[in-house]
Amino acid sequence: MERKVGSGRKGTVDEEEYLLKSLTKLAARFVTIQAEARDLLHHLLQFTPEHRKEGMAMQKHLTDFGDELQRSLNEVWMKPGEETPIDSWATRMEQLEKARRANPVDKVPELELSRGIQQR
Repeated sequence: MERKVGSGRKGTVDEEEYLLKSLTKLAARFVTIQAEARDLLHHLLQFTPEHRKEGMAMQKHLTDFGDELQRSLNEVWMKPGEETPIDSWATRMEQLEKARRANPVDKVPELELSRGIQQR
């Protein structure tokens, strides 16, 4: 019986990779929303002061969310510092064991958010 790799059910070996891919999709959707909001903001700024106020609030919310998302992405993809190993049989065996265990963070590429909405 083959296992479902993409299921990401809680407690399975694929859960972490599934969560990382989900974060990547969220970041990609956010970039799309930023572009749509930029187009909307351009129009909101041309109308009444109330529209302008709502546009500025939308811009602030998106900027705050983008900053928080970027901090979260940086935290998730942060790798622990590497120590200089002592050359011994035990350290070589430990390195081989590390190489066998695949880290899901290494499988899913890190995503950098672009700044879509700029203050005008």
